[in-house]
Amino acid sequence: MTKTLKSTRLFVKNFNSRIKLKNDNFSIISNNCWGGQVYKNLGKPYNTPFVGLFIYGPCYIKLLENLDYYLHTPLTFTDTSQYKETPSYPVGLLHDIEIHFMHYTDENEAYEKWNRRLARFNWNNIFIKLSDRDLTSEEHVQRFDALTYPKVFFSSKNTPGINSLVWFREFENSSTVDNEMLVYKKYFNAVNWLNTGKIS
Repeated sequence: MTKTLKSTRLFVKNFNSRIKLKNDNFSIISNNCWGGQVYKNLGKPYNTPFVGLFIYGPCYIKLLENLDYYLHTPLTFTDTSQYKETPSYPVGLLHDIEIHFMHYTDENEAYEKWNRRLARFNWNNIFIKLSDRDLTSEEHVQRFDALTYPKVFFSSKNTPGINSLVWFREFENSSTVDNEMLVYKKYFNAVNWLNTGKIS
């Protein structure tokens, strides 16, 4: 398949998704870049600061369980991390929560974009996503699944009893999902989720 044909098919898929989207002002909180990819595919502004970054499982669950407090905490920065010895990118702090701005060049860029996008955050229309990467444990998954927001959990394991689970079968022999930004559409309809709050 030629590059032009691939680009055309991608354009058509994204265009069809944009037509079907009825929920126009949503805020996705994602533990990695996946949420930003959804906004990009749907041609929507980033109504969330959780773009171009990732958060380790322990911090991410703690943040979600205390969202109002942490998103009203001023963003600061640190030169160290409890997870990485020498980060090569800016590491932000919301009190004790680490935000790893892996796709940002410096603290000024991360700070400006975080606050600009946070100002657009829709507290009345929040969707949350987790994947089984970056030190996400079974306990974290259980706590995530108990949250009341519309939610989805991407995993390489078909774990019973997790209502938010979407199983990426092609990674069943791996410890975590991989390349979720590229393959999630095979398993999950993001537009339906955003329209209905349901994963199926």
